[in-house]
Amino acid sequence: MVPLHKHKKNRRRLFLTGLLIITVIFSLYHLYLLNYFEAMGRKERHVIRFAAILVVYTTGLLILKNRYPAWLVRIWHLLYAVMGIILLAIGGYYWCFGEMTPQFHDIAISLTEFSLSPAPFMIMAIINKSLPGAPVSNLT
Repeated sequence: MVPLHKHKKNRRRLFLTGLLIITVIFSLYHLYLLNYFEAMGRKERHVIRFAAILVVYTTGLLILKNRYPAWLVRIWHLLYAVMGIILLAIGGYYWCFGEMTPQFHDIAISLTEFSLSPAPFMIMAIINKSLPGAPVSNLT
């Protein structure tokens, strides 16, 4: 049997690893990709943004799924599903019809920024921390 303090250290280390990965992706997106987006085509930008969001979602899911309550993992899925549907709808319109109003463009940029940021991951951790003793997910 693993002592409790070792289990907590492993959970903390895993959480910090996930947070670091998400922060690095967010930083690389801002420091590297945003500088080169103007030179890229519209479709390439969308594909890169979507791929980055998928990496952040998957990283968060891998950390959350066995160490957080099942309902919190479902919120993670729901949050990214809703943001993804909205972004895909806006992106699909943009791909098919070209330019759009600045308001829809701003919504897409804001959702992209939020979904790439460490904020959703931290929000899940804060919610989990505020509810001690919650059962851990059995999702695989």
